[in-house]
Amino acid sequence: MMLPENVTVLGDPHLGRKFKTGVPLHRVGERERSQWGDFQLSLMNCETEYHINMGDLFDKFVVPPEIVLEAVRIYKQAAKANPNTIYVVIEGNHDRSKDNAKASSFDLFANLVLDVENIIVVQESGMLLGSNMAVLPYHPFRSAEEILDETPGDLDVVFGHWDIADFGGENVIPTELMARRGIRLAVSGHDHVAREERRHGVDIIVTGSMQPYTHAEDTSGEFYKTVTLDELAELDPTNMNIRVLLREGETLPTDLDCLSLTAKRVTDEDDKVEVDTSEFDSLDLGQMLAKSLEGLSISDTLMEAFNAAS
Repeated sequence: MMLPENVTVLGDPHLGRKFKTGVPLHRVGERERSQWGDFQLSLMNCETEYHINMGDLFDKFVVPPEIVLEAVRIYKQAAKANPNTIYVVIEGNHDRSKDNAKASSFDLFANLVLDVENIIVVQESGMLLGSNMAVLPYHPFRSAEEILDETPGDLDVVFGHWDIADFGGENVIPTELMARRGIRLAVSGHDHVAREERRHGVDIIVTGSMQPYTHAEDTSGEFYKTVTLDELAELDPTNMNIRVLLREGETLPTDLDCLSLTAKRVTDEDDKVEVDTSEFDSLDLGQMLAKSLEGLSISDTLMEAFNAAS
């Protein structure tokens, strides 16, 4: 199962996502910077005719304006550097509100790239690419089947932002209709776990997200890792998100240099219960307060009060 040779896809970026849980103070911001790095690399290094962002450009309906402006800057930079590539951005479910009266950060992005000929934003309806492909957006008030049905053309390949598992909603990938129309390949964002499936005779490529954002999404275990304390001792966790399985009497290390540290308590029966990791997070509170008070005449007094309260 292969993508068309003239297409590069970018799984859901979720720009503006905040990584806080279990993140040591001196590592705050690293995941966000790595997101931007991967995002820019995908856009700038594209040599195919089409580059398709598979939806959820932003993590939320409204993100800070600096996030939008940076996304616009990178897209415009890439479009200028690669004038023979058409950059297509599909609207995803995180990019849109169910209140039509509200404008989103994605709407702002779409308006800010209107002047760039080789950037196309797909929001309300399907759009043809070449002679046999189409891209279809997520829509809160129209079903995936309806949007596909209204998209004309003798299509072989479609790109969208669909639910792969059928939870009963109207955004489920409409493979029966695809099969009736002779579509042979559907490429979908939205689901963050990359994989391939076949349904109603239609091949499905799930791109996965640009990065894994949870332990469940990292099927390779390269970025997110769950280990025992003994296994942790054999790892270099510097560039990993670590979840430690703790047995009775065990505690989290307080000096581990990693991207994030969380824990689960494991009983003798292997029942796993979430452990409150606030004791790890609170290690940074004193550092944060001390840094913010630098140079103030009352800093010593306030730090004494903080330490007494702690």
